[in-house]
Amino acid sequence: MLDQYTAHGPNEFRIPQALKNPPIAAHGNAMEIAELFGGPVAMRQAVTQLQALLYRS
Repeated sequence: MLDQYTAHGPNEFRIPQALKNPPIAAHGNAMEIAELFGGPVAMRQAVTQLQALLYRS
């Protein structure tokens, strides 16, 4: 996801589009990937936390 962000900007964090990009898509569809995080809410929190870390100065 970070490589996609570097190449294409912050739009790469939009769910479910971000989950369709390789190599993330290799882990399954959106629901399957969300389950790897413990559910959709936990996945959204992880992405939000990643964004906050990236933009922290």
